Amino acid sequence: HCGRPPGSHFAPYLQALPSDDEAAALLPQLWPDGEERRARLAGTPLLRQAEAGLASLRAFHTEVVAGELCARSPDAFPAAAFSFRRLCWAHAMWASRAIRLELPGGARHCLVPLLDLMNHSPRLAASVQLEHARLQHAAGRKRKAAGAAEGDAGGAAAAGAVDGETAVGAAEPHYVVRCSAAVGEGEELCLNYGAKGNGELIMPD
Repeated sequence: HCGRPPGSHFAPYLQALPSDDEAAALLPQLWPDGEERRARLAGTPLLRQAEAGLASLRAFHTEVVAGELCARSPDAFPAAAFSFRRLCWAHAMWASRAIRLELPGGARHCLVPLLDLMNHSPRLAASVQLEHARLQHAAGRKRKAAGAAEGDAGGAAAAGAVDGETAVGAAEPHYVVRCSAAVGEGEELCLNYGAKGNGELIMPD
């Protein structure tokens, strides 16, 4: 999708994602300076994990991307657009932003705008649910802080409640973020990524 025209459905989202250079800083296995990686991770199991992850990415690019896709279908998979650098970028975006969501047919990992910005917290966490309902608009009304005034532990979190909100349009599927506890105005909303160790959080698969 990155190589498609600006009118692509996903273009606005892709344009908002970090650049290649910014993505390289997200995961230790993608740090461009191998010496820095070894110095920072020396004495921890993360060093071997990072180097194994980098080797796996290189092998996948050589054997599958370049060796199969680009070689057999160069028009659909031009080598310049499917370089190892671009594979690293795509891996960083997926590993650092994908969220597991319940979809029709079963749970899958997805990239969802805004949800991919939510940090992890084992304490003040929120859940994400797929709902079918008419979308709401505020019509200029003042939004309430989610759960702040009444201390409602089950209140909607992402956009908050809206005074005088009006249902418009047909029912459409959309994701709703709901807090597990009261949230004060301006407080960060977080998701619970699950029971993960530091290695899994810093270097997700």
